[in-house]
Amino acid sequence: MLNSEQVKRLFEQEAILIGNSDGVPLYRVAELFGDKAAEFAGKYGTAGVYNSRFGVGDFDLHYLTFRGFQQAASYANVLEIKESRRPPCL
Repeated sequence: MLNSEQVKRLFEQEAILIGNSDGVPLYRVAELFGDKAAEFAGKYGTAGVYNSRFGVGDFDLHYLTFRGFQQAASYANVLEIKESRRPPCL
């Protein structure tokens, strides 16, 4: 599990310039956090805020912005807790 500072450092390490901003390619997000987390952030976040794509003719690169990267990391954190079967706190 990662905290916000760790997620920020990881984003800075993994991000590449895409267009006029930095982002992490969705395939790399899946490698880091798993397919479910990448799909969650890539599919359910607000386009342009959490995710986007950059095309070069016949190829589009789907990527996450920092906010989307945070969503993927958060999803992975919560999924890890869920899968550990820790009792819920009320």
